[in-house]
Amino acid sequence: MGEVYHAAYRKADSGWTQVSAPGLYKPEDVPVPSGGDWIGCGDGFFTSLLGENQASVVGLDNSNAFLRHARANYGNQPNLEFQKGDVRRLPFDDASVDIVWSAHSMHSYPDVPHCLAEFRRVLRPGGLLAVLESDNVHSVMLSWPPDLELTVRQAEHQKIGDEDSYIGTYFPRFAVRLLGDAGFEIPTRQYFLINRFAPAAIFSSCD
Repeated sequence: MGEVYHAAYRKADSGWTQVSAPGLYKPEDVPVPSGGDWIGCGDGFFTSLLGENQASVVGLDNSNAFLRHARANYGNQPNLEFQKGDVRRLPFDDASVDIVWSAHSMHSYPDVPHCLAEFRRVLRPGGLLAVLESDNVHSVMLSWPPDLELTVRQAEHQKIGDEDSYIGTYFPRFAVRLLGDAGFEIPTRQYFLINRFAPAAIFSSCD
């Protein structure tokens, strides 16, 4: 099942990643110079970008399928290492990491507050936590009928409230409070509008 999901994910994700990622992330945007750790590294795409200006980068994920893909495609970069690990018990010493980068992974973390505390534990003083997440409440589903999409969005607005059970899926809505509770300084936010050009055609090819 993991391999099937991974293949479908790659087809659906590759189109918009190629368009959006260069605008979302430029290696020079990350100021810490020595090393980084990407939690939930997935297929390794962002790990490889981090490696362009970091001395060493560890990509951590608990999916064997994703790790195999990451190693196959980016394992030739000498400063990258891909490990299997549990985000709830990071395999790093206290205050040993300069950067923790987490992208589109909060929904998969079993206990977001605990995971944020783990990020804080492994970061050195002055280290950086960078989180990239979509605001699902304001996303656009292509190509759903407008009436159906509007109904879904209205239901989300009514349901989200302030309940912590939604903090992973709707992390941007709770980020300031959660990061503060974990001991991080007030975060700096950047917002990006992403245009998806052809997801409907990509998804139809997965049937």
